[in-house]
Amino acid sequence: MKRIHDTVDPRTLVDHPLNEELYGNFPPDPDFVASVKRLGVLTPVEITKDRVVISGHRRKQAAIRAELDRIEVLVHTEDLDDLVIRQRIIESNRNREKTREQRAREYAELVRVEKELAKRRQQAAGAPLKKSASEKNSEARAFASVLNWRGVSPCQEVKV
Repeated sequence: MKRIHDTVDPRTLVDHPLNEELYGNFPPDPDFVASVKRLGVLTPVEITKDRVVISGHRRKQAAIRAELDRIEVLVHTEDLDDLVIRQRIIESNRNREKTREQRAREYAELVRVEKELAKRRQQAAGAPLKKSASEKNSEARAFASVLNWRGVSPCQEVKV
C-alpha cells in the first residue's frame, strides 16, 4: 500500500459510516480537544485518496472543535477495497476501550468481512461456493481476533 503525508482542512474529511455503526457518534472529550488545540494532532489521520477517514475519526473531530485549519494526514494513493478499509477501521481501534456491545458489533463485522474474503478466495481458486471449512474457519478467526484484542484466549472466554 502506497501512502503519502499531506496536510488538509479537517472539515473536508468524511467519516466512514462503519465507524459510527460500530462505536457510535460521541463528541470528543473536552480534555482531548484542549490537547489538540494546544499541541495539534500528534498522529496523522489515515485517509483514502477520496478523503474518507480510515483511522482518526476522534482526532478529526477534535481538530474541528479546536478550530484547526490544517491537520497532518496519511493518504492512501491507490484504491482500497471496502473490505480492507473495514478491517483497517477495526484494527486501528484495537486498543480502544469498548463496551461489550461495541465488541459484539466488531465481531459481527469481522465475521461478515471474513466470509466475503473466503468467498472471494474460493472464486479465485475456482472452487464451488458452499459453506466450506474455510468459511467456518473465518468465523473462528474473527472470534479469536476479537478475543486476542482483549488479551483473552478462546479457552478462557468459554469459561467466563
